[in-house]
Amino acid sequence: MNGSEGTMKLARVCGVVLVIVSLYVLSIGPVTWVGDKYYPGWIRSDAVFTFYSPVLWLLKESPKPVGDFLWWYMQLWQPRFYSSPE
Repeated sequence: MNGSEGTMKLARVCGVVLVIVSLYVLSIGPVTWVGDKYYPGWIRSDAVFTFYSPVLWLLKESPKPVGDFLWWYMQLWQPRFYSSPE
């Protein structure tokens, strides 16, 4: 394997990781919508909270534009569930 092939492989791996992380973060919207619509109360369960705790941490600790985007995105899916980022 020469340097060019190694660089391409690294780029593919980084791309796959970026897609997986993005899907994880963005899945919080559909998960809360489905959970609230079909399984009321389930969305507030410890398992869901634990699974999405990194996203919730990101909401609180990220720079304001990132947090604002996440709140906006979550409100698209569940406007009555998410009232305010403060």
